[in-house]
Amino acid sequence: MEIRKLLGCLLTLFCSAAYTSEPLPAWQGLAFEQHTLWATAQSVISLDARPGAGDNWQLTVSSSVARSSEEIILSFSADTGRAARRTRLSRGKDQRVKTYVYGEDAIGRERREPTGQRELPQSEWPLSSEREIIYPGDPNQPPVTTSYALTVLADRFRQSGESSTQYVVHTDLNFYRVTLSRGESKVIDVDYTLQGDGQISGKRRADCILVRAVPEGPQEDKADFSLLGLGGEISLYYDKESGLLLQLRGVAPRLGKTSIDLTAATLRDTP
Repeated sequence: MEIRKLLGCLLTLFCSAAYTSEPLPAWQGLAFEQHTLWATAQSVISLDARPGAGDNWQLTVSSSVARSSEEIILSFSADTGRAARRTRLSRGKDQRVKTYVYGEDAIGRERREPTGQRELPQSEWPLSSEREIIYPGDPNQPPVTTSYALTVLADRFRQSGESSTQYVVHTDLNFYRVTLSRGESKVIDVDYTLQGDGQISGKRRADCILVRAVPEGPQEDKADFSLLGLGGEISLYYDKESGLLLQLRGVAPRLGKTSIDLTAATLRDTP
């Protein structure tokens, strides 16, 4: 009996070690804003480990502009960045929720709409469509992920010694091969609130990570690669010291070249 208990303890320790993943970033939440003449677009990103979900992290992105809003909940591997599950809830003139489950051979996609029953919970909205999406290649080489995960993965790449790395990004029906590479460091003007420390204003030296996306495999839908509403070649600027994502630059519909700036940050509690 004692040997059995000892083996059980060793197995528990082994499993815990097997699930040891990359350390979470210093930040827990980031808020961004983009101002235009007719509206202000806001996005809030939060990142946490998922209890009981192995090495998976959960990334939540809430965005709003005018009367439309969207919430993305992504579960992905902390070690590889590979997506496991994603939900996308859109609210505005119409409401819908899409769920993607990333299997070994294909992605299961379902869409639900309230169809006049908005008081029902999302899980009870009628199913309007369901299908499988086949990967354009091996989903692990490079890992299939989503554009929002790049905010985390690009920072990890920034801290590595690599000159470039690649991911395959899945949007809705399309796939893109995304290359991360190093751009020129710049001094960025910042003005954001750091929880517990008040307002942070002035100039900060920032590392630049370039995000370039090209179609991967047949495209079933119109071009739709974007990150927080930005397309084209996207530049991510991370504070050289704190690692905070200070600014995103790219091309926005109807605006052309523009930037999205950090307005608030919450750091993770340290043990």
